[in-house]
Amino acid sequence: MEVVNPVRQAVELVLFSLKPDTDEVAFLALNATVQTYINTLPGFVYRALCKQSDGIWQDIVFWQDRVAALHAQQLFMKSEACVTWLAMIDPASINMQHSEVMFAKLAERLAS
Repeated sequence: MEVVNPVRQAVELVLFSLKPDTDEVAFLALNATVQTYINTLPGFVYRALCKQSDGIWQDIVFWQDRVAALHAQQLFMKSEACVTWLAMIDPASINMQHSEVMFAKLAERLAS
């Protein structure tokens, strides 16, 4: 199933590094709580947290639209778990981008 996205879902891409003293296991454990909170945010569609071989992390979040993405950004800071999770990240390393999905395709085996 191919879809040209008429509603313009938004993708939030955040690249970052953890602070040098951050325990990666603790970071990932807290991420589970963060994800539980994100699941409740209006317009949330999908999220993947990835780690590159060079140690840079990618947090990729699909939102219903740009308005939902920007609203979620404000709500994120109201969660104690999210603020604690963010404290493990080197603030100087954060690069956040929002873009509109122009085309998306789900693997046929997943579409049904």
